[in-house]
Amino acid sequence: MAKNKNTIKREVLIMLRDSRKRVKNKDVIKYIFKLQGRENTDDVSTSGYYGTNFAAWERDGLIDRNKNGYKITPSGRLYIKDRQAWDLRKLRLDVKKYKDRCHNLRVQYWESVYSNPKVNSNKALNKFISSIADACNQSKLLYADMVWQEELFELQQDIVDALHQGYEDNLFTAEQILAFEYVFSKTNG
Repeated sequence: MAKNKNTIKREVLIMLRDSRKRVKNKDVIKYIFKLQGRENTDDVSTSGYYGTNFAAWERDGLIDRNKNGYKITPSGRLYIKDRQAWDLRKLRLDVKKYKDRCHNLRVQYWESVYSNPKVNSNKALNKFISSIADACNQSKLLYADMVWQEELFELQQDIVDALHQGYEDNLFTAEQILAFEYVFSKTNG
């Protein structure tokens, strides 16, 4: 295990870990001022810059906050013990959230197509693709483009499956199905 670098964030998490009770916002900021070497730690504003950082730490699952103050979470303890393990765990959670979001977008696409027969399927497909691209850009995940491609291939497979079902229900001829399969196999292979 690599040695963890002592940052202010890590030092604050250690202080929260060592505390027996929740620590007030004002006391956490005073502690940060002390770590920064400030002389006057009594002049503390409890909003703004530090509040934004604390909210990010809370979103990352490092701390828990309620009206009585902050406490460290199990994820915060992992951050202190092994930052690389915490980074990997967070990345895995982010990838899972991203995959779930892409899957939900695909489900929404099919629901919009099936719920309204008059819906323009090209517009719905364009909306689906742009929504996934937006999700990909917002997540800033490594390999996000692979997840995006995976969702498009699954959408493509949904279409092929629907065409086969249409063939079984005598809605399409075998020649029509083969033409679709030829197009999709060219894009997949």
